[in-house]
Amino acid sequence: MNIVQCKSFLKLVETKNFTKASQELFISKQGLSRSIRSLEDELNTSLFVRTAYGVELSPAGSKILPELRAIVQSYDKIQDKLTTPDLDHLRILLSYGFFSSIPSDIIFSFLEQDKRLHFHYSCCNSFELEQTLVSEGLDLAFSSNPKRYDQFQYFFLFKNYHCFLVHKDHPLAGKKFIDIQDLDGIQIAISAAREYYDYDYIYKRFKARGLELNTFPCYESSTLLQFAEENRGVSYTTTSLSPFRPSSHIQRVFLKDYQAAAYDINIIAPCGQVLSKPAAEFICHCQSYCKKILEQRPNFPIDS
Repeated sequence: MNIVQCKSFLKLVETKNFTKASQELFISKQGLSRSIRSLEDELNTSLFVRTAYGVELSPAGSKILPELRAIVQSYDKIQDKLTTPDLDHLRILLSYGFFSSIPSDIIFSFLEQDKRLHFHYSCCNSFELEQTLVSEGLDLAFSSNPKRYDQFQYFFLFKNYHCFLVHKDHPLAGKKFIDIQDLDGIQIAISAAREYYDYDYIYKRFKARGLELNTFPCYESSTLLQFAEENRGVSYTTTSLSPFRPSSHIQRVFLKDYQAAAYDINIIAPCGQVLSKPAAEFICHCQSYCKKILEQRPNFPIDS
């Protein structure tokens, strides 16, 4: 028996629904089912009974409920003691490719203000970001994911936009704005196609026009640039607060309704988590940093 099984059991007791429980635990429905099944196998008894309205505790499940609840409560107390914010440490989570949207100096300039601060950061893909932030007890994360106000606090930084990297010799070069149909038949490089939110948005745009999306999956931002640099097609990416062109051979092209695809870049923290002094100062620093850049670039993102 482990703490994941115990928490899975209690969440299913609370929600009485596998789908809702898995969503609140930030795991797949299949993963939740495996956790419950392994607990039942270990205890050699059925803990739940399926009904027309979901699931209910079996007699055996009701019998052990107080003990499992006590185990989780004791575990949470231990975690609270071990993860109490340390004023000398700051633990940040980034999604892969984050620095393609914002200069890394946003972090370095903050660290230069306090040489005593112990800074730690880790990376994961965007789908795992919220779960990793909570499970690893980190302070903050940079996020562009859909908002879940019931789970997280959000601190807005700036709006970002999707665009395409196009080689100067490509037929679309010279245009600043295009329609979806202009991309028909063109291979498009996308960050980890089908695995991130970028793919879902562009796929729906193509489908609405009855067009077939021809993608080339990329797992690093450098591959997106190389794809466009070699004029193999166009790369679907995002704008950046960095004022630099990705290459002298490359230009950024936007859909005419690019503003409809704008999304927020935020710093997030779990709801109910008391921010340490460094965390609160880091949030203020990042907000001021982004505001200053945008004041210097009144035509963002079209000037990209």
